[in-house]
Amino acid sequence: TMGWEINLDGEWEKIRVERNKRIEAFRWKIDRQRDLIDLGLADPATLTPLLQYVQELRDIPQTNTAPLTVVFPDEPAIV
Repeated sequence: TMGWEINLDGEWEKIRVERNKRIEAFRWKIDRQRDLIDLGLADPATLTPLLQYVQELRDIPQTNTAPLTVVFPDEPAIV
């Protein structure tokens, strides 16, 4: 039978590439927040949501069973 066939390995690879792009694009915000904390200009607790967001991105392959239903988390607001 001819039908639609989805290459799940290829779809997971797309998800990993997108996830890695999002982590890299966000990394500067973590570095900046750490600098502000080191200078005493930001509360250390403000770093937690940023680190949690990156961890949520890293966990996507383990916390999702199907690549076509993955929903990426929203970036946290920086206070």
